[in-house]
Amino acid sequence: MGLQADNEEPGHDLEVAIAHLEQAVRLSPGNARYSGLLGEAWLLRGDPEAGLAPLQSSLQQEPHPRIASLMAFALLRLDRPAEAAQVATMALGETSAFHRGHFLRAEARTATGDVAGAIEDLRQAISLAPSSEPYRLRLATHLVDRARAGDHGSLVEAREVLDSMDAPREARAWRYLRGCVLVELGEPDAALLAFDNLSWPTASEVALRRAYALVQLERRDEAVLALQEARVDPTLTVEADRVVAELNSKASPIRAAPMTELVTAIVVDATQVLASEDDQDESAAEMELLQSSPEGDLDSASHIKDLSDEDPDDAA
Repeated sequence: MGLQADNEEPGHDLEVAIAHLEQAVRLSPGNARYSGLLGEAWLLRGDPEAGLAPLQSSLQQEPHPRIASLMAFALLRLDRPAEAAQVATMALGETSAFHRGHFLRAEARTATGDVAGAIEDLRQAISLAPSSEPYRLRLATHLVDRARAGDHGSLVEAREVLDSMDAPREARAWRYLRGCVLVELGEPDAALLAFDNLSWPTASEVALRRAYALVQLERRDEAVLALQEARVDPTLTVEADRVVAELNSKASPIRAAPMTELVTAIVVDATQVLASEDDQDESAAEMELLQSSPEGDLDSASHIKDLSDEDPDDAA
């Protein structure tokens, strides 16, 4: 497996690991494993700029899907999505059964405007890692956004994607997104259940969505009360007043777009890409880079651990 920071002192542990790995790279500049681990350590430290060079060096020495995915992640963090897409494609060229490669390429494609390509990659990622919550939430946000253009099939797929999630960790985001989908599908009763006692992303935003459902149920007075709750947020005042005006004219209100960008914000996170819970299901090819080497081999993962147990000054 890759590097993971200790829960108690993650910053200190990463600094120690980086110090030892930098020394290991200096002593063995041709070792792809050391360079790859150093790049990953810098990413975990939150410095993709520093991680880019060792990851690139590792890839040049020994192409590997895991290292390519880490480099793609670094490029995404550096706002270089076109390059990230190329590197993620390289990772998938090594093994197409690599869900993280599809996820990262989807993120890169999204940033370059290729949403259709991103959706296809996310479908592939989910087929390879069906239990991945980030992948499902991300795909659902894309489908909900695409449905705004009138694609009813995207709404149906979004519901299927969300309904397949079992006890999601991000339950609030899941309920909000699912409720929005149900409103658009014309299932207001189910939508109200999804919104019940929910205040994410904000109580006012949920009140607005509840109002849309109540309008569909022709519960006008309750809808007006919900819109009054929505008006507490100054950014929703214009929308709430517009819906009230349409209610008074007995027109069918046009609904504002859901806040899918807020769902996206909690999905795209370094820990979910670098140390997700389903790391154990990676392909044998991906894990090959960090497999144990023979006892006494200075390139082995166990040797790196031994280095990390020493004091950096003693090892110099």
